[in-house]
Amino acid sequence: VSNFTVFVQQHVLGHLWSRGYRVSSQKWEVAAAAFTHLEHVLDLATRGSLPPPLPAGEAAAAAKHPPGYLIMHDLLGGGPAYAALLHILSPGYASLTALQSQSDEVGPREEAVLAGLRVVNAALRLDVPFVEHLARMNVNNRYQPLHQKLISTGGVRQIAVLLQYVCYPDSAEIQVEAIRLALELSQRLPNLVEMLAG
Repeated sequence: VSNFTVFVQQHVLGHLWSRGYRVSSQKWEVAAAAFTHLEHVLDLATRGSLPPPLPAGEAAAAAKHPPGYLIMHDLLGGGPAYAALLHILSPGYASLTALQSQSDEVGPREEAVLAGLRVVNAALRLDVPFVEHLARMNVNNRYQPLHQKLISTGGVRQIAVLLQYVCYPDSAEIQVEAIRLALELSQRLPNLVEMLAG
């Protein structure tokens, strides 16, 4: 499973927006399938503990690590899966709403957004223990919890875009995942409302 996860991260998600597609909806179908794999792997990782993280140089070459570790390393380190998540989720709910007239693309795009939000929520269940374990090991810790990573790469605007999916009227599942995200972020960021208003 680790080798397959590396393939999904590096080759599927890493080339998601540069690969040619016969039909534009295929990009969203591929993204949804890849994100679903990542979500399942992260859900499995919550049932056990992640192994101790290695320094970044060693981790990149170590496909022998459990897949949950590889995904957390990617997401918190800004790897291809993280970039693909932002690529899929950053356009926001308004761009998804604007597609309602394009029936061929809206379904696959909704599935990709839903799967992406599920990956974010699954990662938020593991990120703090992962980062804390790094700190205990006195490893040169460049990692931060996922909510801080999102803010550092996209500012408060990135958080706002993700939370605005709660307003997407055409999928209750997307709304539910956005609500879960909002609940988690409001616990981690007590001043979330002020941040978003600023």
